[in-house]
Amino acid sequence: MVAVPTTIFPVSERFVGIARELTSGSAANPGPTLPLTSFTPVDKPVWVMDEAWRGSMAMEYDMLQGPIWTDTGFAGPVYGDTIGHLLYNILGDYTQSATANTPNTTLTANAAAGATSLTVASGTSFTVGMQIQVFAAGSTGPAEIVTVSTGGSTSITLNALTPLRFAHSSGATVTNTTVASSTYANTFSLLNSGNGQPVTHTFTDRTQIPGSGNNNAVQYAYGCLSGLTLNGNSQGIFTHTGTLTSYFHAYPSANPVASVSGVRATPNWRSTVGLNGPESTNQIFDITEWEIALTRVVQPIPTNDGSQNPYVIARGRFSATLKLLFSPSTDETALTYMLNNTQPQFQVVYSNGLSAANNITYTINAQVAAFDTANINESGALFGYDVTAKLIANTTNTGWSLGYSPLSITVNNATAVY
Repeated sequence: MVAVPTTIFPVSERFVGIARELTSGSAANPGPTLPLTSFTPVDKPVWVMDEAWRGSMAMEYDMLQGPIWTDTGFAGPVYGDTIGHLLYNILGDYTQSATANTPNTTLTANAAAGATSLTVASGTSFTVGMQIQVFAAGSTGPAEIVTVSTGGSTSITLNALTPLRFAHSSGATVTNTTVASSTYANTFSLLNSGNGQPVTHTFTDRTQIPGSGNNNAVQYAYGCLSGLTLNGNSQGIFTHTGTLTSYFHAYPSANPVASVSGVRATPNWRSTVGLNGPESTNQIFDITEWEIALTRVVQPIPTNDGSQNPYVIARGRFSATLKLLFSPSTDETALTYMLNNTQPQFQVVYSNGLSAANNITYTINAQVAAFDTANINESGALFGYDVTAKLIANTTNTGWSLGYSPLSITVNNATAVY
């Protein structure tokens, strides 16, 4: 009789943790769990063949392993607290804001980007875990929100995971934003300053399959998204699919623990659509499905540096496209926009309908949507139009880094900082 295995590994016990890296390529311990329905990493070594003649009729005499990296596809529902990590990774420009509260103080010395402490007029009222906003007096960027580790008489120490992203000059206002009803506005658009490279993330895949010191998980550092598609089918929930490139198969330093919030997924019937103007004044009612695809050039570049990992995983040009299903179509608006090259504004707004700190809203705004196809759809009981559009880079959808961006996405939630 064959012995029944006692050690098995249910797929349903899997989870994926995500964490922003302070230094690209330096693995970060998993933070929040990113609830997914699929996560399919493929380690991709470059195989180097030895085909040198040896006086025989054979062709291949050895196979050596060259550089290696990992490409991963993933999918799942959109959750209002975790989607910001993915948007930050693929877009790069990130602006935070919240309602100022007490206590407050001012900087008495300049604070550099990357700093984990502030010199202030009075810091004794700032306590552990407080989310504070450092305003933009003389800074190279906008106001930003960071997390307090400790407060002192003339200093505030920040959580090492949330250092300053920008430089701030002496005299800048520092205020608490942490109150029971706090809602933080997190806005993402295309990064156009510095080296143009967004932040990177470590993805930790808890598979439970044991190995030599693997802590029941596999870790992929230097994660760079090359694609993120958001889908709003009226009969489903708000979902995303994506692709990323990272360092190859490695192991975390400790067994990861799931950290799942109580935030619920959002049904797409809660979304409203605006066309040829903002949703607030130009709402339309005949969109059955919309889909926005964010696409980024991502290129792993190995060099002769003694490491199989790429020397750099470079992010290049970015583009965004839109698909719309007008069904039932009430007129020829979709076709007219394409034929006249009108390039209307497109906007999607979501709300989960809750109040105070539990309220989550999304606003996806594309100022210039250039319809390039508008084909009649006869598959249902009523006629519709299948539309595709290119989202054109413009100066309205930009963030603090200015330049051009084809869209901006704002998530209002209880997450103070990504």
